[in-house]
Amino acid sequence: MKLATLTMAWRNIWRNKRRTLITGGAVGLGLALMIFSVCWAEGLNRHMINTVTRSMLGHAQVHAAGYRQTREPELTIANADEVLARVERVEGVLNATPRLYAEVLLAIGDRSEPVIGLGFDPLREAGVTNWSEKIVSGAMPSKEGQLAIGRTLAEKLEVEVGSRIVLTAADIFTGELNYRLVTVTGILFADNPVLDKRTALMPLADVQHDTGLPGGVHEIALALAPDPTDREALTKITDAIIAATGQQPDSALTAGQQTGAALTAGQQEGAALTAAPWQELVPMVASMVALQGVYMAISLALVFFLISFGIVNTMSMSLMERFREFGIMRAIGTPPGKLAALILAEASWLGVVGSLMGLALGLSIFAWFAHTGIAFGSQTEAMGVGLESPIHPVFAPVGIALSTAAFLLLTPLVSAFVAWRAASIDPVRALRHE
Repeated sequence: MKLATLTMAWRNIWRNKRRTLITGGAVGLGLALMIFSVCWAEGLNRHMINTVTRSMLGHAQVHAAGYRQTREPELTIANADEVLARVERVEGVLNATPRLYAEVLLAIGDRSEPVIGLGFDPLREAGVTNWSEKIVSGAMPSKEGQLAIGRTLAEKLEVEVGSRIVLTAADIFTGELNYRLVTVTGILFADNPVLDKRTALMPLADVQHDTGLPGGVHEIALALAPDPTDREALTKITDAIIAATGQQPDSALTAGQQTGAALTAGQQEGAALTAAPWQELVPMVASMVALQGVYMAISLALVFFLISFGIVNTMSMSLMERFREFGIMRAIGTPPGKLAALILAEASWLGVVGSLMGLALGLSIFAWFAHTGIAFGSQTEAMGVGLESPIHPVFAPVGIALSTAAFLLLTPLVSAFVAWRAASIDPVRALRHE
């Protein structure tokens, strides 16, 4: 397209400034909406991924074969210390922490609550989860007879830091009940319903003793180097972990045992390990994150579809008002293609004006909410992830660039029909037009 055509088109769109500003404003408003939506989706994705990985799961986990499916307490990782040491030597593993789970009962006065007792190593856990950063009162447990609980659970039991609670757990082999008087050292809020409502964090040795599993470990949670959204990279590391531990799936085990049947004590000694990235552990969250791109594409199509009517209307009105002008141009020998190019150039300039307005408005809205965040309230959850903490939109340069390019390209595209009509004008009929 020649510079002269572009220059003429720029002058033409300002012959009716009001209409140009209104149409450009509509384009800009649509683009601003898309820019904010893209940044909001990026912020929501990061919030969900950070919540599920940093507040509980880690980037990946290692278990004894069958534990994830059955949660049988007997399915512990054999030779856990040796496995942990080998896992930590795998390239890409930043930190690893052992955990043991038990069903326990917390009671104080006339109030009681069944919860998950999660035994952990305080030093190792700090490299995988952000529990210490989520403490709202007190501190994380560091020695025998201490525990930390979520804010919601603390409100249910009506306890605070320093409160003494009776903890009851059962030996998994004998069924004998073990009672322990524990002290609440910390109350945390992780925006993870499982952790905030029904989990008690305790030193690993306490849970091992109360359940009759000395040295027992149900899982090893991992912090990995790759971007947590890169499932392929995480899977490569989990495969390397299984290879490094030397505990590949055992062909001697039946298919039923591999998929979750309880193993006997003899089989347990040689039981295989499984390792999985967080996307396999919480597939619903992973699917929701993956679908965000589809949602954005559909939103972009709907927004532009609505705006396109305004663009076509503007270009059609311009064509009607300048019908005689175009007839004169055709009469003096202007080729049909040049008239069509002029209309497309005017539509392109409308797209540029609207996009500049949209970028300014969209980035301003993004900057405001990136600073303030958006909170949904204390009862809001999505896929098991709490949304009480403010969610801050995150700058998404690729998404913004693609949205802007789409508006710049689609604006002249929807004007192609008007351009064709301009090129098809009969000069004789146009000159007679009043």
